[in-house]
Amino acid sequence: MPLMQMNFRNKLIITVIPLVLIAILVTTTITYAVVSKVMITQEQDKLKKLTDKVHADMDDWLGEKLRQVSIYSEIEVLKAAGQGLQTDAANAFLKRVQEYSPYYENIFVADKEGRILADSIDGKSVGVEFQKIPDYATNAVKAKQGESWISDVAVSPATGKHVVLITAPINNNGTLVGIVGTPVDFAYLAYHITNTSLGKTGSMVLVNSKGMTLAHKNKDYVFKLDISQQDFGKKMLAQKNGFISYMFPGVVKKEAYLKSDDKRGWILLAVIEKAELIGPLKRIKYLSLTIGIVIVILISIIIWFVTSSLVKAVIAATDNLKDSSDQINSAVSQVAASSQQVASGASDQASTLEETSAALEEISSMVSKNTSSIRQINNEMHETKNRVEKGKTAINSVNQSITEIKVASNETAKIIKTIDEIAFQTNLLALNAAVEAARAGEAGKGFAVVAEEVRNLAHRSAEAAKNTASLIEEAQKSAEKGVSVSSIASGTMEAIIESAEKVAVLVQDVATATEEQMKGISQVNNAVAQMNTVVQANASNSEEAASANEQLSAQAKELIHIVHLLIKTVEG
Repeated sequence: MPLMQMNFRNKLIITVIPLVLIAILVTTTITYAVVSKVMITQEQDKLKKLTDKVHADMDDWLGEKLRQVSIYSEIEVLKAAGQGLQTDAANAFLKRVQEYSPYYENIFVADKEGRILADSIDGKSVGVEFQKIPDYATNAVKAKQGESWISDVAVSPATGKHVVLITAPINNNGTLVGIVGTPVDFAYLAYHITNTSLGKTGSMVLVNSKGMTLAHKNKDYVFKLDISQQDFGKKMLAQKNGFISYMFPGVVKKEAYLKSDDKRGWILLAVIEKAELIGPLKRIKYLSLTIGIVIVILISIIIWFVTSSLVKAVIAATDNLKDSSDQINSAVSQVAASSQQVASGASDQASTLEETSAALEEISSMVSKNTSSIRQINNEMHETKNRVEKGKTAINSVNQSITEIKVASNETAKIIKTIDEIAFQTNLLALNAAVEAARAGEAGKGFAVVAEEVRNLAHRSAEAAKNTASLIEEAQKSAEKGVSVSSIASGTMEAIIESAEKVAVLVQDVATATEEQMKGISQVNNAVAQMNTVVQANASNSEEAASANEQLSAQAKELIHIVHLLIKTVEG
């Protein structure tokens, strides 16, 4: 259906609903973008905090083992063993210590060159020069420099397990006399790292400085997956710290936070699939769209009910206006007929005067006839005046109906103002809710988002009310224009009444002239001349009345046309 053929309600709905939809889509898009950024930042912050915690726990665990080994270096029997003395006593002591420390593969004492002199495994490692084992060489160097040290993860020559060698120098009176050390089973530390909970798809991963995987919940990757062979792994090794997104193993998008261990060169990763990270955002997006659709439906229902009441009131007013316009048109037609009769009477009077001039013998008869005609004219003028008064009353009724339309529009504007005030109060409540949410801190952030949504909805309601008020204002202007047209018509009627009164005065003059004629035949010629003058004036007044009737008729037709346009606009 073309827009011009639709009724007022459908035009309003078709105009407002797309604007509301656009506003909701824009608001939803902006909100989703802001919330996405905030939520991703929050999730990344969780990853960072978890990684920092695991890294701190790993540091504490290794630090505790390093402190234990350092304590062993202060035991006198071990100091003696470092110098080749009391080795049997040292073996017995070390064996007892290992019984309470299952994560120690072996506890040994070596001389300052790195040759093992005593151990906790019945002397099985005695004589081994651990400094010649490539993965342990740094420990020997650091011990000679007076430093305790934790090696990188290596394969134990004795058991084939993955271990880290922890060593501390043995000093006697400030002089290096030996080295105490223990290969710690790395599986204990790896278990703590990989069993850290991180969502459904997340996990903690540990790689060394070369990219080899040291700890992973998938055992197939441990000491087999070298990330330095992958593009994402090269980026991780180069970046060392911070967030990174990557594809692994080529089809799953993941997000990771990197934490570099500067002491050992290890890199701890908190890894989670991107889909799980942004999962809540999808739910927010669908919820926002659902809320938007509900709002559109509610606005449509509100517009439907509001416009239904308004349309009913306007239709009733236009029906009354149409009836009044028809009455005005009928009254104008009657006035026109009366004016035509007046003009015809004036012609008859002129003919009578000509006959009177031609035949003085019939003066008395003609005067009597003229008197009768004057009475008839006088009666007709009274009838004309009454009909014009009726026309004026009808126009006043039209004016009153239009005024009532204007009053109804004003009442509708007050309703729209009330809606606007409600939207304003809703906006204030949303602001108060946002303040209370801000005071609630983290717990109130979700509520703050909802409060902001309510505030935005209140703002849009105010905008819709303002647009509706604009439409009502246009209707008020149209009503004021109708009042103006009716005022013009009323003024025209006043002019007609004045003309009728003038004609009545002239008729009275004719009657006086006739009486003067009857007083004396000598005054007949003067009376005829006066009668001729009066008749000419009457004819002129009749023409003016006819012209005024034509103008009034045109204005009545214009008013009817306006009424039809208003009905068409409202009813479609």
